[in-house]
Amino acid sequence: GQWQYSNLEACNRTSLQIKQLEIHENIDPCIQYHVEPTLDATTTTTTTTTTVMIDDLASRLAIVNTIIVTDSGCSDWRDGALIGIETLNADNDGAGVALGFNKDFFVKFRHVSV
Repeated sequence: GQWQYSNLEACNRTSLQIKQLEIHENIDPCIQYHVEPTLDATTTTTTTTTTVMIDDLASRLAIVNTIIVTDSGCSDWRDGALIGIETLNADNDGAGVALGFNKDFFVKFRHVSV
């Protein structure tokens, strides 16, 4: 196709400005949001069952990539996905979503909104 992720640039308009475009106004696809999760070296997290000290979070962390492609009128979905991803990544004192019986494995999300 004509558009490839590696060729997309950051949007020069806010989500609200994109929503306010007239239907006949065409813009090229662009990256509205790009959330890159952090990999903190040491994290202490308390879950409902146990307190876990993670010395090397990177060895106990999976990164899940998400992408959302929306048209100009979908600011609620675009912004809602961003809020959801940021909330999940901030869970457990910034370690991400805890998984497993001991809740000592974590998932964070890399998110791109086009």
